[in-house]
Amino acid sequence: MRRLLYITLAIAVLLTPIVIVNFLLLPTTQSTLLNYVPFYNDELYHWHQSVSFMEAGFNSGYYTLNENIPLADYSHFYAWGAWVYALYGTLGNIFGFPLNSIMVFNLGFYLLAVILFILMTRPSFEGLITTGFVLSTFIPLLLYIPSSMLQVLNIAIAIVITSVLYLALTRPISWRLILPATIFIMAVSFIRPTYALYLPPLFALAYKKRTVKSTILSGFFALPLVLIAAVGFYMSAAPFPHFRTLLFLGNDPLTVKLANLGAYVQQSFIWMTQGASIVIGQRIMILTLIILLIIWGIYRWRTRHSEHRIKNGDDDTQWGWELALHLYNLVGFYTATIVFHETLAGHDYRAMAYHFLLSLLLLVLFQRRALYVPMIAMAFFLLPALAEEYNYKQPNFTDIVPRQFADWRSLMGDDIQYDPDAPSPWCNTVTTSAFYVLDAAGNPGMLLAIDPGIGLSWTFDWVFTDFDLPIPSEYKIPETFQSRYLILTDEDYNRFGQFLNLQRLERAPEGSLYLNLDAECE
Repeated sequence: MRRLLYITLAIAVLLTPIVIVNFLLLPTTQSTLLNYVPFYNDELYHWHQSVSFMEAGFNSGYYTLNENIPLADYSHFYAWGAWVYALYGTLGNIFGFPLNSIMVFNLGFYLLAVILFILMTRPSFEGLITTGFVLSTFIPLLLYIPSSMLQVLNIAIAIVITSVLYLALTRPISWRLILPATIFIMAVSFIRPTYALYLPPLFALAYKKRTVKSTILSGFFALPLVLIAAVGFYMSAAPFPHFRTLLFLGNDPLTVKLANLGAYVQQSFIWMTQGASIVIGQRIMILTLIILLIIWGIYRWRTRHSEHRIKNGDDDTQWGWELALHLYNLVGFYTATIVFHETLAGHDYRAMAYHFLLSLLLLVLFQRRALYVPMIAMAFFLLPALAEEYNYKQPNFTDIVPRQFADWRSLMGDDIQYDPDAPSPWCNTVTTSAFYVLDAAGNPGMLLAIDPGIGLSWTFDWVFTDFDLPIPSEYKIPETFQSRYLILTDEDYNRFGQFLNLQRLERAPEGSLYLNLDAECE
C-alpha cells in the first residue's frame, strides 16, 4: 500500500503541471495543449530548422540574419546552433513531425526527466509532495509548456543535472556515475554550452576528500571539456547581434572596449528594473534566495561545532559544499548573465530559469524548508500574472496557422523547391523582410510552408539605441544578396529591393516573392 501511494504521488507530480497548463489555456483559447501550433518568430524557426534537418541533414540552406553564416562550414543553422535540430529532426524521422511536434517532444523530455529525478534521488514522501509543489508553481515551466521554444527541453536537462549533483553531494561516487554524467553533460552542452560549467563542481564533488586543492584541480580537468563544448556550439551557430557582441567589434583599443563593457554592465542593471511582472518576480525570488542562502550559511558556520548536530550524525562539512554549489549556480551564473549575456526584454529570465530550478530542487531534496517554502509562496503570488501572459498565446490555438500552412504549401512548392544537388547552400535559401519574422501579422503559416531543406534567412538594420556606438556593417541590410529567393514587403522593395536584379514570382502578404537573378545557382 505504501509503494502504491508513492507511485500515485509520483504520477501526480508528473501530470499536475500539464493539468494546470490546460486549465490556464481554456479561458483564453478554448483549447488544449494538443491544439497548439507555432506562431511567433522563434517558434517558426525551431520548427522549420527541424524539418530541414529531417529533409536535408546538414545540407540545407542557410538560416541567418543579414547573410552572416556560421564559422563551421558543415552547419547552416541559426543562432541556436545545429545540434538541437539534429535531435528534433532525428526524432521527427522516427515519429513524424506535425506542427505541434516540438511541443510534444519537449513535454516527453520533461516527463522523462522527472521520472529519472524520482528514480535517481528517491525523495521521501514529503520531498515528493514538495517537488510537486515546486514544479506546479514554477512559472517558466508553466509558461513554456505550450510553445515550440527550447525552454522546456532545457528545464528537463536541468532536472537531470540536479539529480546527478545530488548524488555527488550525498554519497561516494565512482566512474560508473561520473563517466555517464560527463557524457550527458557534454552532449547537452552542444545545445546550451553553459551546461559544461557544471563539470567543475561535479568533478570536485567526486573526490572522497574534498579540499581547495582538489577543487582547483577539478577546474583544470574540466577546462578542456568546457572549451570543446563552447567551440562545438558557437562554431555551428550563425552570428546574432547580441549587445555584448557589438562591444568587441571594430579596431578600438582594449581600454575602449573594456569601457564599453562597463557601460554595458551598467545598462544591464538598468534593464533589470524593467520587464513583465513574472520577469521581475523571478529576479526578486532569485535575489531573495541568495540572501537567505547567505544567512543560512552564516548560521551554519557559527553552529558548525554544535554537539546536537554531531550527536545526530549531521555532516559538519557537507552543508558547506551544498552552499558553495548554490552560490556558484545562482551568483556565478547570474553575474555571467549580466556581464556577458543580456537582461534586455527579460533574456535573463530564460537564461536563469534552469539554474533557479536546479537550486530549488536541491533544497527540496535536502529538506531546507526555511529556504524553499518562501520561494513556493512567492511563486503562488505570481500565478495571476502568469494567467495574463497566456493572452498572447491565443494565436497558437486558432486555425490561422494551419489554414495559412495549407494555403501556401502548394503555392510555395511550385516556386521554391529544395535541390539536394545545388552548387551552394545559398541556392536553397530564401531571405525575407523582417516583417515576416518579427511581426505576428506577417503570415507565419507562409514561412512554415516553405519547402523543408530551404533555409529561412531574414534581413534587418539592427539599431542599438542604448549605446552611442556605430552600427557594424554585419548588422546592416547587405547591398547585394547571395540567397536565390527573396520575400520582400513592398516597402522594403521600394527601399532597397528595386536596386537588385530580381524577378517577381508570386504575390505575398504585403509584398512579393522574388527570384534573385544574381545568385550563382546555374
